[in-house]
Order: sequence, then C-alpha cells, then structure tokens
Amino acid sequence: MVFLKSAPSQETIKKGPSRPLFKGCGKVLVMDDEAVIRLLLKRVLTNLGFTVDLAENGDAALALYDQSVTTSGHYAAVILDLSVPGGMGGKELGEELLKRDPNLKIIIASGYSFDPIITNFRDYKFSGAIKKPYSIDEIRWVLSEVMKN
Repeated sequence: MVFLKSAPSQETIKKGPSRPLFKGCGKVLVMDDEAVIRLLLKRVLTNLGFTVDLAENGDAALALYDQSVTTSGHYAAVILDLSVPGGMGGKELGEELLKRDPNLKIIIASGYSFDPIITNFRDYKFSGAIKKPYSIDEIRWVLSEVMKN
C-alpha cells in the first residue's frame, strides 16, 4: 500500500505578490543557429510587444544590424547565442556590435551554464545572460531587467 499526501485545498494555497506583466516595445534582433529556438523566441518576443528580426549566424545578424541602422532605426535589444558551430558566435558578434553602439543592450544565451561569459557577462560588456533551456518567464524577466537599465 502506498500513501500519498493530499493536495492542499484552494483556501490554503497562498499567492505571492503579483508583479506587473512586462510588455516591451521596439525591435529585437535574435541570433541563434537553431531554427526552433529562433522561431520560439520570435513568438515569445512578439507576444511581449516587440518586433523581431532573426539571424542564423553572426554574419547574417551583423548584416541585419547594419541594415536596420540605416533604414528602420536601432534595436532595443539583441539576444545572441554564444556558440555557433562554424561561424561567428555571440562573443565575437557582441564585441563587434558594441563597437558600433556601446549602449546596445545585449543578452548572451548559452547551454553552457558555467561558461565564464555567462556567469560574468558584465565583464564582457553584455547587459544580461540567459541559460538554455530557458522558460518564457525567464526570457520575460531577463528582458525586463535589461530594458529598465
């Protein structure tokens, strides 16, 4: 025989203080070599109120960035995958973007959670870091923190 605890009644469940739901505006550039992640981020960021441009590697992202500056304005933020096999990854691209705009808000993303760039992102002049796999709430939280600074 197995005994399981019963779930608490609705009356005993306490909710924490509610935070206002973050809504963004402006454009965000996402660079990730995985199509699934790019499309997921586009959906999430669009639902948060952003317009989203997608790039599969650093060269494509740099071209989108340069084109955007001359045609449709600056990005509110950029989310970069740290590692892109066979191409320019987030560290190199971030350095290049910061040469163009030292105030650009860059969020670095990686599945390598102990990489020094993720754990010490400010040392690399990035505005935020997010560890893969991440949830929608984590994306929302990181963006809200980065956008308020």
